[in-house]
Amino acid sequence: MAKWQRGYPLEGLRALTQRFSEHDGPRNMGAFTAVKERTVADWLAAGRLHALDSALVVMRRAKTGRQIDDFVGGAPRGRYEPGALLIDKLAGPAASALELLDQAGAAGAEQVVFVGWWDHQQDSDLARALGLTANAVKVRASSEMLTVWTRGIDWEPVNELDGPALARLPLEFDAAQLLAEVEAQEPGWQQHYSSYNKRKSWTAVSLRSYGGDWQQIVKPAEMSRAWKAEHPEARRWKPQPTELWDQLPECARAAGALGTPLERVRLMRLAPGGELSRHADITDKDAGTALGRTARLHLPLHVPAECTTTTWQVDGPTISRLEPGAVWYLDTRKPHAVWNRAAEARTHLVVDAVVSRELQRLLQLGEVIG
Repeated sequence: MAKWQRGYPLEGLRALTQRFSEHDGPRNMGAFTAVKERTVADWLAAGRLHALDSALVVMRRAKTGRQIDDFVGGAPRGRYEPGALLIDKLAGPAASALELLDQAGAAGAEQVVFVGWWDHQQDSDLARALGLTANAVKVRASSEMLTVWTRGIDWEPVNELDGPALARLPLEFDAAQLLAEVEAQEPGWQQHYSSYNKRKSWTAVSLRSYGGDWQQIVKPAEMSRAWKAEHPEARRWKPQPTELWDQLPECARAAGALGTPLERVRLMRLAPGGELSRHADITDKDAGTALGRTARLHLPLHVPAECTTTTWQVDGPTISRLEPGAVWYLDTRKPHAVWNRAAEARTHLVVDAVVSRELQRLLQLGEVIG
């Protein structure tokens, strides 16, 4: 028997794991979200996994207090105290799970926190049976979305600017003029370093980059530990213009016309048949709509009719075509994906803008999509 089994037979661990898998269904889940036999063994050893023939509940009592963060860049909006009942996982009908929770004294818990699937009926039924309220949304690195249901916790209000996943701002520019400039320049497109760049179809160049190199298209803070170890000099890099800033004056002028300080400015190209699979950019801790944070603005230069952007909110996905000539705000912390089914490339000027009061005003005036 392997040490990680904690003395539990493998057959039994597999059976319990299968029950969680059946409950979760074919959802978008990362490596640390899908339940595995090792995880079940750890839960059993810690006394956290409670079972009936028809339901499983993973729960514990909080030993210390802790802030509860929403998806919005780690900003705390609530807090639970020692002794709060934390429900981490459910499998099976809500009525059977409620029986297990009653045995554990959930009815008498002053504070209860349950993190469940936002779109799973049994999770929602259990939350409502316990008198919980949906207060926050968790978005994980692999883009799965979960609802934080609570009782007995005071919550800070949500910043209204953090609500939209996609919004069209009241700004326009000459997309054809910028596209002609880019095509005349024929920049040396660089492959984008990311797991969601399917078939190596997504490329970019920088007008402003960290370090001032036009081929440097990533933000060092978002990169892996291995990448940072290979590029120790990147810790000193600051956003600055590259040689393309002067070589593409119309694009530079359009970025500067947004009326807010600039971080990165890139041209990004999605090849014919290209795809950016569903993902959420939660590794950028600077992202957000508060003053001084960084907001992602898209200025589409050419978007084929068959090229669509999908954004996800807790009420489901919205499929949009980002019209050229308009300025679009995309909250990259929320799940999103792009698929170019056309025989032509999609080309965007993408600006990471430092949020100013003027940009906040534009965001308030923007047309929310979805």
